[in-house]
Amino acid sequence: MSIFTPKKLILFGLAVILLIAIPLTVYLVGKQQELKSRAAPSTTLSFQPSSATVAVGQDVTFDIIINPNSNFVSFVHLVISYDPTKLEKSGDGFINTNVFPGFDASKPPTPTFDPTGKITVDLAVGSNPSAFIQNNNTKVGTLTLKAIASTESTTTPISFGSETQVLTGQGDQFNTNVLSSTTPASITIIEGVTPTPTTTLTPSPTPTPQATPTPILTPTPTSTTTLTPTPTTGLTPTPTTASTLTPTPTPTTAPPPVVVTPTPTIAPSGPGDVIIGIGAFGIMLLIIGGFLLFVL
Repeated sequence: MSIFTPKKLILFGLAVILLIAIPLTVYLVGKQQELKSRAAPSTTLSFQPSSATVAVGQDVTFDIIINPNSNFVSFVHLVISYDPTKLEKSGDGFINTNVFPGFDASKPPTPTFDPTGKITVDLAVGSNPSAFIQNNNTKVGTLTLKAIASTESTTTPISFGSETQVLTGQGDQFNTNVLSSTTPASITIIEGVTPTPTTTLTPSPTPTPQATPTPILTPTPTSTTTLTPTPTTGLTPTPTTASTLTPTPTPTTAPPPVVVTPTPTIAPSGPGDVIIGIGAFGIMLLIIGGFLLFVL
């Protein structure tokens, strides 16, 4: 009697099929997910603020903002363009060294400031995966430009060059460009205005009112004529003049009231799809094998 009965052959065949199907399923699902991830770059670059108005001779500052969204950013090849007849590079400092701790402007690769209005710089976060840029609204650096000519009634743009790239350090996608879109900024430059000096008036101290002195009046003498009778001698009596001083009352002048005015006081998807696919395929094969065993 042969040891290979029909049932044993069927079970052996099912085992071989499972051994082949499981690795193949894992490989195909992994490839599918890799293709999906590669097909969906989602990182964006923009300036903040998106517009500004400045006078000729003044500086204007923009933050460079990166939103990685679902990507893990490890490297940025940054190219910025502007009109050199309207603007020029100004100030020191450019890159946020908190995000790119290994950046050193004095060592290669150093930023290049082309006189044609083009700034180029390469930025890397390093080899540590925990340093990958994953948070939105991350400031890459700060760009300061000086206005050198008026834009009249129009604006002048600041934009990211077409050579700009954002690379990911994530697994099999290492060094894949995941930049989805960029947003430029615009500047309105007006003619410089000469400031008018402001005259500051110093308040004069208010004089303190003083009471008017009361005049002292000198009493005026009053003459009173008194007739004294004289013995009859035939002579005309001589009048005797006696001066009696009658004091005149002194008028009292009250000082004007003083009015005091008060001063007023002033991440990547998990292996769920793989597990579901493997489980479904295995269950299907087991059902078929059980049915065949039952029939045979």
